[in-house]
Amino acid sequence: MNKIKEIAKEKNMTIQEIIEKSRISKTHMYDIINERKSPTLRVAERIAKTLDVDLSELFPLKEE
Repeated sequence: MNKIKEIAKEKNMTIQEIIEKSRISKTHMYDIINERKSPTLRVAERIAKTLDVDLSELFPLKEE
């Protein structure tokens, strides 16, 4: 499961609530969730702030 969806579920938030509070377009959010696009740092920070989590929890670095 995508981290945004996972954390949203833990916090009883809908994706729509995150979209509205983060001021991100619906299309862009679903592109991020479905890993079709990567968020800019600014967008990632807004999503993390909306979910009240550290950026590293939301977008962990991939280990090789």
